[in-house]
Amino acid sequence: MTTIIFVMVFLTQIYVISVYYPMKFVRRIEHVLLNYPASEYPKLYANQDPVIASANAQKGKVIFRNLSLAIALLGLIILGLNFATVLPIGEGNDVEQHAFFYLLQMLPYILLELSEFKQMSRMRASLEKTNRSAELQPRTLSNYVSPVLVILAGVLHVTWIVFFLFVKGDGDLMNADLWDSKAVFVVGFTTLAQVLFITIAMWHLFGRKFDPYLSDEDRFARTKLILQILLIASFGISIFLSTSLLMGQLGWHQYRFVMISAYLQFAIIFGPGMMLRRHKLEDIDFSVYRVG
Repeated sequence: MTTIIFVMVFLTQIYVISVYYPMKFVRRIEHVLLNYPASEYPKLYANQDPVIASANAQKGKVIFRNLSLAIALLGLIILGLNFATVLPIGEGNDVEQHAFFYLLQMLPYILLELSEFKQMSRMRASLEKTNRSAELQPRTLSNYVSPVLVILAGVLHVTWIVFFLFVKGDGDLMNADLWDSKAVFVVGFTTLAQVLFITIAMWHLFGRKFDPYLSDEDRFARTKLILQILLIASFGISIFLSTSLLMGQLGWHQYRFVMISAYLQFAIIFGPGMMLRRHKLEDIDFSVYRVG
């Protein structure tokens, strides 16, 4: 039964992360290239030569698609090796093997994100200072997300830390040996992740404009969506760690892989997936990228 669950969950992970959403991104890129070409929307391509800009975009799309599909194929090979008992199912190395494969699955997304940052840097560099206008975007956190949810995210993180220390100290939070190197690493690492979420949120609120041409309305909608995704990520990591610890206490170690895979798919569905669902191309004002 555990093997059947393992196969179903792993196949779902391969499809969701390395096939379904990559193809969604590819179709989005193709839609932009077809309907908003560099010859008519030069600002979208940082005022590069139209032929070069289109070629670079096509090249990036092909690399993203082929790399994602190659990783999906690798996942099927890993699954086949598990069945051939070359890589044992249900053994302790499953988690490490799974974590490595997930990092591989994330590689195309990371490259795509880096490419977008590079493109936005070119756009900012090509923008003439005389064309800049006063920004009307509100910069108060409460304009984008509920302060109650922000407080809840902090409470969940503290709750996870207390739960972790409670379990580690066998119910004694005053245990003198509680704060060993493992405790410092785990608490420090998870807290650092939360600090990273806060830093990204502050950068989008108070930092330089990510897309200098984006209208105030579109920028507000994009910033609001990003902050919502960061909140969900904060909730998710605290709930995931608490659930993982609870499963260990209940002796459900054989289902740890299922829980980890479900969390990783959750991270994609409510991360890049949510951006695709909520930041639709038809809702963006592309007229700002036209000539003039």
